Amino acid sequence: MAIEPPLLAYHLLRRRLQARVVEVSLPSLASPAPPLGLNETQWAALAWVAWQPCRPLAMVFGDGCALPRFLRLADGARIRVDARRGGHGRLHAWVRAHNAANSGEAGTMTALVRQRLSNRLYALTAGHVVAAARSAVLGDRIVLQDATSNRGVNGKLEHWTPSFYAGRAHSSVDAGLARLPFEQAQELVDIGLALPAGTGESRIGEQLFLRTRGMAIPLQVTGLTTVLLSVGNEGAEMQLVEGLSYMAAIAPTAGDSGAPLWNERERLAAMHVGGELSEGPGNGIAIPIRRALDWCGCSLLESDAPLLEAPAPLIMPTAPMSAPSTTPVPLPLAPSATGSAQLTLARTLWGEARGEGISGMEAVACVVLNRVRRQTYWGKNVADVCRKPYQFSCWNASDPNSATLMRLVPPSPELAGAMPIAARAIAGELADSTAGATHYHARRLVPVPRWARGHAPCAVIGNHLFYNDID
Repeated sequence: MAIEPPLLAYHLLRRRLQARVVEVSLPSLASPAPPLGLNETQWAALAWVAWQPCRPLAMVFGDGCALPRFLRLADGARIRVDARRGGHGRLHAWVRAHNAANSGEAGTMTALVRQRLSNRLYALTAGHVVAAARSAVLGDRIVLQDATSNRGVNGKLEHWTPSFYAGRAHSSVDAGLARLPFEQAQELVDIGLALPAGTGESRIGEQLFLRTRGMAIPLQVTGLTTVLLSVGNEGAEMQLVEGLSYMAAIAPTAGDSGAPLWNERERLAAMHVGGELSEGPGNGIAIPIRRALDWCGCSLLESDAPLLEAPAPLIMPTAPMSAPSTTPVPLPLAPSATGSAQLTLARTLWGEARGEGISGMEAVACVVLNRVRRQTYWGKNVADVCRKPYQFSCWNASDPNSATLMRLVPPSPELAGAMPIAARAIAGELADSTAGATHYHARRLVPVPRWARGHAPCAVIGNHLFYNDID
């Protein structure tokens, strides 16, 4: 439950005055007179107060009152304040998030995001908020609800990382996605969900604001750290690699996981994932938002962008020059030919992940490119990596779809989604959504492959588990 503004103001003002060693008697909350020179309208409209050393006291007020420049003490001294106006008596809607189908902990929604190359909209939050329970499965109902009005919408759990119960979770990303129909996303905006102006930096020393509980709490990024976090209500743990530690004026609490960290230009810079750190300078930890967006292959929905927009056009390669024919002519598979590498990769994406959608095919493309970068026995180029015997099963002669796969050439409709992804991957324009994975297998595969035993997945995308620690 959010702290009532008068109570919050009282404690923060007292802390501020004690830090300056000023002898002053603050009025009781039951006093009929507003404290410190504020009039009754200002006191009623006060939304939040926060303070950092060597900075003015920050105060946000609702509409309908004059903004104070100073607070008056009983002895006549004055304290300068940075007073700003927030709509409707609070800075922004606080959208809670939880998985209604299991007992995972509740958290806070980070942002609305859109999957690249499509109109699919998602609610982004911390992965442990929506999937830290053992019972979490794809399609779980994710409830997103404004804490003040209790208005809310339902989404469906689609992706998350890490996998919390497949060995100790070890990841640089803690994020989850809930799929939202357009109408549900629009409802969130109507409730008052604030959309950022874009993405921002999260460098050490950066001044940011943790937006949660209807407040914008000032903080400073103090460093990068690897820390073990306890998440969920069932004893799950995860080791977060290279998280951002920060010191906030008001320490984050349970329920803040997923809360966005904005900068002064209203750009989203990071996502809060944990608090109560036992080591290091700071009382909270977050991950850079660009890291989360790269993982899920999504773009941030910004304040000046429409919710619904036309998907990016599919770029098809020019058909090979030949005499007109009703029979598709396969392109050569020579590794040196860029066109053949694109086709080979596109066929692989179709064979391995045609039922996984764009994000699933992008993930397989990332695995192929990660293997190419290793320059090992897996192969030295895209074509060789794809067709390495007994690696990608769709190329095995025993695969029931291998004959169909070899007949696929543009403009086959089966390749309509795979060809653009393959082109972006080969051109180096595809962000790695797998955290460097070189292996994957189906989530429901029992028993798991021998090579996966004793290893923790680094990402869960659709129906596949991905691994980045296997040679």
